[in-house]
Amino acid sequence: MKLTVLFLLPLVTYGSVGVNKYPNPCDNFQDAPWCNLDSSFVDRAKSLVANLTVEEKSKLMHMMGEGVPRLDIAAYIWWSEALHGAISPFQQPMQKPGTCWPEPIGVGSSFNSSLFYDLGDLTSTEARGGQNGMGRTYWAPNVNTFRDPRWGRGQETPGEDPTLSSSYAINFVKGMQGSDASYLKVSACLKHFAAYSQETGRIGEAAVVTEQDMEDTYLVPFEAGIVNGSASGIMCSYNAETYGYGLYGKGSQNGAIPSCANKGLLTDLARTKWGFNGYVTSDCGAADYIHGPHNYTQNAFETVNAVLGAGVDTDCGGTNTSLWGDYVLLDLMQNKSTAGVILPLMNTALTRLFTMRMRLGHFDPPSKQPWASYGLEHVDTPANRALAQDAAVQGFVLLKNDHETLPISPTMSFAVVGPHAKATVAMLGNYHERATPILISPCDGITNIAKNTTCEVAVNCTVAGNTTCFDSKTEAAVKSADAVVVVIGIDGSQEAEGKDRKSILLPGTQDELVSSVVKAANGKPVIVLIISGSALDVSNIQANPGVQSIAWVGYPGQAGGAAIAQAIFGQGTRMWGKLPMTWYKEEFCSEANLSDYRMRPDKQTGYPGRTHRFYTGTPLYPFGYGLSYTKFQSKLHLEGSSYLSLPSNDLSMQHNAGTFKVTIENIGSRSGDEVVLLFLLPPAEAVAAGAPKQHLAAFQRVSLRAGEVQELELLIPRSHFRMGKAAMNASNNAGGTWKARVDIASSLETLVDFKINFEM
Repeated sequence: MKLTVLFLLPLVTYGSVGVNKYPNPCDNFQDAPWCNLDSSFVDRAKSLVANLTVEEKSKLMHMMGEGVPRLDIAAYIWWSEALHGAISPFQQPMQKPGTCWPEPIGVGSSFNSSLFYDLGDLTSTEARGGQNGMGRTYWAPNVNTFRDPRWGRGQETPGEDPTLSSSYAINFVKGMQGSDASYLKVSACLKHFAAYSQETGRIGEAAVVTEQDMEDTYLVPFEAGIVNGSASGIMCSYNAETYGYGLYGKGSQNGAIPSCANKGLLTDLARTKWGFNGYVTSDCGAADYIHGPHNYTQNAFETVNAVLGAGVDTDCGGTNTSLWGDYVLLDLMQNKSTAGVILPLMNTALTRLFTMRMRLGHFDPPSKQPWASYGLEHVDTPANRALAQDAAVQGFVLLKNDHETLPISPTMSFAVVGPHAKATVAMLGNYHERATPILISPCDGITNIAKNTTCEVAVNCTVAGNTTCFDSKTEAAVKSADAVVVVIGIDGSQEAEGKDRKSILLPGTQDELVSSVVKAANGKPVIVLIISGSALDVSNIQANPGVQSIAWVGYPGQAGGAAIAQAIFGQGTRMWGKLPMTWYKEEFCSEANLSDYRMRPDKQTGYPGRTHRFYTGTPLYPFGYGLSYTKFQSKLHLEGSSYLSLPSNDLSMQHNAGTFKVTIENIGSRSGDEVVLLFLLPPAEAVAAGAPKQHLAAFQRVSLRAGEVQELELLIPRSHFRMGKAAMNASNNAGGTWKARVDIASSLETLVDFKINFEM
């Protein structure tokens, strides 16, 4: 979300509120029906909207609503961010910097559902503590499908898999919103609804998506976040999709409907079918973009009608735009030819918005609300710092570890080199507060433990520059050290909001840097750490025998350097995760266009498909790959009958199809964490008819001491067998024999056959 124009809220309004206070409009209007605590929030909101003038209504439909002074209703900023830590409303400065934990891609790699919840809880606690006045609606999480490694915002998501992203959506939202029966701790907003995953041309992009891909991939995390997570917010995206419908028929771009005008998605699916009862905001400027560049509407009336009629409630945009400005909305409500259509839609939207503000406690006594007293003592606590570091360590992925080079002893001497050796802000990735409580570079983190460490970054060495990163000082440091840590990767100059990559090769002179380090090290341990939010083709580094160890560390957040040191020195047991996305080779970029949203392969054109579920090529590292410092073995069986009969018209998330039991044992000599991944494999005939070649049905992270054994129960909802009628029929006709597989770090696997009959 980026605005090209800065809209300023009058500071006197915000300043008069105070950081931990929000003026209760009911203090002086206790007899007003909207202040009746015995009525429902919806009824109270309806009565309030009924008492507003059209002039007042016109000023409440933007992300910076002006408030209603006549009724003591203060201005409210709907826009706050919480991608990986609370950010103050619309970049208003916080009194105390909050915790910045790893980018979500490096949290998804932990495959730890309880961690997803804990980070949501941390974030909402700091949001309440630091901004208990204005900021209570937070536009996170991003649960779009990370379908292409070139996408600049894939770093913001938990990964490429719908099951993983669903777990993240559910648990992060629950952690954010709290468990009070009446009030929300803060509101979490699922974005960007729905098939949004490219920055190139994003405001006018029309995603050509099949019904099957939408329903078993792109929509799944949103459904989970609403149905099982009770998310209270949705953000519709900039792009259009060839799925759903709008009030003005098919769009001019291959029939695609702009997401913020898609009634099929926002009303029929989200509100009616899934039961969503929150508010919908547009992405910033998206309401205007429906008119152009999508060219879906012809004028302001059609634009406002299309957006509100689809189910949007507020626009993240300007108050003076020609299609959604205050004066435009006022005119549409006052004009007899348009008021009959627009005014009821405005009333419905405003009722939802005020219902949300009431759920957030804006109209009720603080004594009734669990979090109203939170202050700065809840921001940047020792526990929050520890959780941010722990989250980073759990999400790191060990990609190579020849001769068990890691963990390595901190008593050795080290050289830390490369463009990211002294990285600080680069470790934060997208969407973070201007200031962080701490910011520990890889150099500082390693030096704090291994005292005999030299850090060298060649002059003008950057991730994408043409200047050599291996100068004489770097060479001297490498030759004098017992071991070398090379910190490479990419940063916001290569991937960010508004910026996609064209290649997934390691940019700049970094390949040459690693080769030079290996030569100068002359057989001494060389450890390569990759800082990035997406996959890189590091085939040359993987194949280099002089590189003993490789680890991907994502964008690890404020404690990134400390977490890196903890991981490579083996200090602790809760470390290492699995890849949450496929690491393709560079050839993928020529085989799959960034704007091709198809998930399934096409043999006739050579299109290889996307993600571990459909990709037919050979990746550098597959989804779910990751090594450990210890070894595990497992046994798998399906509890009860090995024959499942499933109604094809009721493959919901609320009903379980069966339960798999996994017995996992740590057969190594060290304590450690293992990520258990349960995949379901349909018959080949079903795959040929459109089913995924494999499907992640469940996962669980488990901590085991050396020699310890645990039994896990993995419940499989019926929704994991959604695949389209053609694939279901093909499965039935082939005898319905499926396989279940557990992948573990030691490369052992267990296969179990079971049968499914789809009742058609």
